[in-house]
Amino acid sequence: MSKARILDPSESYTFSKYAELPYDSADILAEFGVTLNHSSLELPQQLPIDPQPLRIELQENLTLVDPVSEIARREALIFPILKTI
Repeated sequence: MSKARILDPSESYTFSKYAELPYDSADILAEFGVTLNHSSLELPQQLPIDPQPLRIELQENLTLVDPVSEIARREALIFPILKTI
């Protein structure tokens, strides 16, 4: 038995429409034959700052935000980097 489709092929979707769908990001990506891969951020070794505190802050922030909310994840990752540099 095949899995029920999330996306309607006859409908046009914008980026914000994808974000409003009540499905997990991984399920939406699976509709396109794509998988979501989470990996650690590899920072350059020759930064004028110590990357370890930033790496720890980014990992802590990701545990505090709603993993379904694209905006929350983005803010949790971008602000600490901008604050540091």
